[in-house]
Amino acid sequence: MSQSQKPVKTNNNMLPDILNTSRETGISYTKTFNESLCEGYHFEIIDYIKRAGSRSIYYYKTEHSLLITHFYSSRVHILDLETGKLRWFDHHGTTVRSVCVCNQEIVTTSWDGSVHVTSFESLEPRLILTEKDMGRCPDAAISPENESVFSYSYDSDKNPLLNSNTVREWDLTDGKLKRKLQLPGTHLSSRRCGYCTVFNNRLFVVSNSGHLHIYNSTTGILLAEDFYNDQLQSLCLLPAFNLLAVAGSEGNIYLCDLLGRRILQKRKVHLHDISQLLVHPDKPEIMISISFDGTMKVWKLPELELLAWVDASSDRLWTVTNVNDLLICGGDEEETSIWDIKNLSCPVLKAKLVFSDESYAFLPGGSDSFYTNNQSIMQVRRNEDGTLVEGQLAEYLLNTACDLRILKDLFSPENNDLSKFRLTNKGLLQIPQ
Repeated sequence: MSQSQKPVKTNNNMLPDILNTSRETGISYTKTFNESLCEGYHFEIIDYIKRAGSRSIYYYKTEHSLLITHFYSSRVHILDLETGKLRWFDHHGTTVRSVCVCNQEIVTTSWDGSVHVTSFESLEPRLILTEKDMGRCPDAAISPENESVFSYSYDSDKNPLLNSNTVREWDLTDGKLKRKLQLPGTHLSSRRCGYCTVFNNRLFVVSNSGHLHIYNSTTGILLAEDFYNDQLQSLCLLPAFNLLAVAGSEGNIYLCDLLGRRILQKRKVHLHDISQLLVHPDKPEIMISISFDGTMKVWKLPELELLAWVDASSDRLWTVTNVNDLLICGGDEEETSIWDIKNLSCPVLKAKLVFSDESYAFLPGGSDSFYTNNQSIMQVRRNEDGTLVEGQLAEYLLNTACDLRILKDLFSPENNDLSKFRLTNKGLLQIPQ
């Protein structure tokens, strides 16, 4: 290519526009030269790039950020959904099983038998909560009122003769152990599942023993105990209806009173383990379930009426969280899926999110556009024959198609009327400049 034929760097805001009309909405919009240039190409992550599935995803609304842990990695990623900035830390020795944020501090639990408390701002660890006889730790619950964190662990890892799991209460100010609760019932060493949460001065715990235990979170006194004959691993509080939902390895959802003693409804809703139950934060009558059968289902409460279900993965699903009208769902599969549930009866797949060690990429729609913090993990192909584009043309197309607006538009907190937006050929909506 001669000097005169080399691509010229151009201000994207000065590129010519092409008028187009959406056949679906009838709305006319202005298509940029960049968008037209990328038509006919498909953008994807390079095959040899190592990718990580999702074990836990948490949305921290205060900072409009996602926190993601991975099934085969000890890394915790923090993604700012406004700026696209990616940060991370590697404080644990092995996979991190749960993550949440309270008062600008990140609380993580790990298979290394510890709970870490880390500053959200600096990512420096402040507390490491563990004991020599503390086994793998799948979950923790924070109680700001008690200034405590409750950790659930499989202590039979360290003592094979022990047939029960343990909940410890730790002081969030100095990291000292306040209390140790040995859970009643026989726990199965071959099946590792458990969950705990705190609500209204009560600590709720479910485990692979099939038991639900409810404690006074201040005194540690056992208030209620019930046996479900199911290896329980997920629990969801439904305060709008004074109900509790629990689920486990049989694919059943149990709706019961807040003491767990009276089962109001039991339904077989999944083929395999129900790994998480989630209530929509803005719609308390909506609950989401995900399962190892790879499906995600949307329910209306308190009837437990099925509104919608989707095949979200070909592998096991572990985690789901909510951002505005989006559900972000991940598991063993390398890609995390993002679903629009504005229409609760018809979830729409909006994008896939993929993480590597120090990189990530959003792939919306048909992957004719993308956003990544590292273009070296991406490649481009021609749609017509699937051939790989290389050299300067590939570099030019990657530079052109990589657009931060994709991330911003996807996670915009505003719910504007459709007519106020400019449609793009990428299948997304963009706020007029």
